[in-house]
Amino acid sequence: MTNDFDAFRILSTCLNILYHVKQEYDDKASFGFLGARKETDRNDSNTQRFRIYSQLGKRYFSPQKYIHVENVDNSSYLILDRSYHSENSIRLIQEMFDQYYHGI
Repeated sequence: MTNDFDAFRILSTCLNILYHVKQEYDDKASFGFLGARKETDRNDSNTQRFRIYSQLGKRYFSPQKYIHVENVDNSSYLILDRSYHSENSIRLIQEMFDQYYHGI
C-alpha cells in the first residue's frame, strides 16, 4: 500500500517493534492485528494479508510461549502470552477484539 514494494522490510520492522515492546516496556504485552482487505479481496474473510501475517505470527511467536487465536471470518489474529492469560481472559480479549474490529 506504500508503493515501495518492500513488504518484507515493513513486516520485519513491525516484528522488531513487538519484540522491543516486550523487552523494554511490558513483558506481559500481547498483540493483535487485522489483515485488512485489498481491493482484490472479495470480503473481510481470510484476506491475503491475514494469511501472510498469521504465518509470520506462527513462525516468530512460539506456541509454547504464546497462544494464537485466529478469527478467519474477520481476518483478525491475537498473539497472547501464555504466562499472563487464563482461559477466561483469553475469551474476554477475543470478544473485545471481535466487537471493536468486526467488519473493518
